[in-house]
Amino acid sequence: DEENHRWGMPKGATPTTHILKPNTGGFAAYELNEHFCLRLAGRIGLASAKSWTKIIAGIPVIIVERFDRVRRPDRVLRVHQEDMCQALARMPDRKYQSEGGPSTQEIFNLIRNHSAQPQEDVLRFLDAMIFNFLIGGTDAHAKNFGFLLAGGGQVRLTRLYDLSSSLPYPKEIPPLKARLAMKIGGQYFLYRIGPKEWEKAAAEWKLDRDMVVGRLLEHTLRLPEAAIEVSQEMSSSGDAGIDPVIERLVAEISKSAESVRKVFS
Repeated sequence: DEENHRWGMPKGATPTTHILKPNTGGFAAYELNEHFCLRLAGRIGLASAKSWTKIIAGIPVIIVERFDRVRRPDRVLRVHQEDMCQALARMPDRKYQSEGGPSTQEIFNLIRNHSAQPQEDVLRFLDAMIFNFLIGGTDAHAKNFGFLLAGGGQVRLTRLYDLSSSLPYPKEIPPLKARLAMKIGGQYFLYRIGPKEWEKAAAEWKLDRDMVVGRLLEHTLRLPEAAIEVSQEMSSSGDAGIDPVIERLVAEISKSAESVRKVFS
């Protein structure tokens, strides 16, 4: 209820309009981490879901506005969405490639075959892969990407709606053990992914190697400054942007970007 600033549980066939995810306590300030990463993606031009954080009944929560909904004056309509496990006929418990889930190559092929704007959506998915690589997005599995099926047969890649970084948690996820949910150039482990792996990935994805590396390096130049800006905005808006986890995240993203630039130079 936006007018009265109240939350409610829908009944029957009434669609939900937002997703509320409480911090379960596994990782410190994880709700801020997710919100920061969604804001950061949007800041550098990646289509991402609108989010904010709130304390509800004493529990920190990230609130994500659903993009698969259309608001009418008298009701809310659903827009059909399929995640990549559904689109590739994989069971939902097989969302990680190492457990039989989809690979990046399969998703690129699916986009080319079914998107109404395949060239644009291929680049959007490529940018998502680059972004998650640079921020240590180890949970970017197949269920966190999908298609939106609108009227008139319009199939498009969804905006990013579930992002987070492993970088602020070196004790829980040591850098040498941090691994992606889907391989890049045959590698899961972040520290093993270098120029050879990106060249191999570009070939697997049927993309020009120089274009892929160019976009990767462009991200390394834009992310550090964007991360500082998002942190400052979160702080000024009361989203606890000065939280130690966010401070570490900003610093580690800058280190990650600089490290990748050095490797490619």
